[in-house]
Amino acid sequence: MKHLVKIMLVLLLVFLSVPAWAENENRQTDGDYVLQKTAFEVTYGNPAAPVVLTEYSSFTCPHCKNFHSQIIDKIMASYIDTGKVFYVFRYFPLNTQALKASMLVHCLPDIEQKRLFVATLFKTQSEWAFEDTEQQFMEKIEAVAKANNIDPSHFADCAADGNLADQLLKARAQAGNKAHIRSTPTVFINKERYVDNRQLEPFIAALDKALLKAGYAARTEREAAREQQ
Repeated sequence: MKHLVKIMLVLLLVFLSVPAWAENENRQTDGDYVLQKTAFEVTYGNPAAPVVLTEYSSFTCPHCKNFHSQIIDKIMASYIDTGKVFYVFRYFPLNTQALKASMLVHCLPDIEQKRLFVATLFKTQSEWAFEDTEQQFMEKIEAVAKANNIDPSHFADCAADGNLADQLLKARAQAGNKAHIRSTPTVFINKERYVDNRQLEPFIAALDKALLKAGYAARTEREAAREQQ
């Protein structure tokens, strides 16, 4: 219980620090930092892809859920699975439930299980993300895991790992400072922050532009369709 209170206080302090960042409009994002590998991320696609798409996300964030259903799910086959784009998903928990969910994903034994659970948590967000007590949260998230063929037997030990929670919070604070994150989802295409992350076509256009800049002969879905007519 003491550690849970500590976590909540740390999250509150980090949240309260955001306006201070927002006041400094001249502050520059450390693009090199965004492209560095971190200990707390789930990756998809080819690491050698010409474009890197990085997302800082909170599992309890409704906008993050929409970003995954409206953007990520729709570019996975054509951009990520084809080796054009390397997608990096990073935890940026905004509350205790999101922190615990991030820990549970991190504790899974292999990358495919992590990817499955990331997708599952967003699809089932309303079923587990807004429980008032830790017991209710754990019961709901374990049920969600079981229903999607994810073994929750280690969840209790993982969620109680205070050292892991501290490490993840430190990584979150560093990302907030280095990458100048004010909200979730925060998205970068290579080193550049991408702001319009709610509409598919402009997002695809931005990916194509980055691919062309990298020397990749990118074609939009619209152009490909025209060629087939």
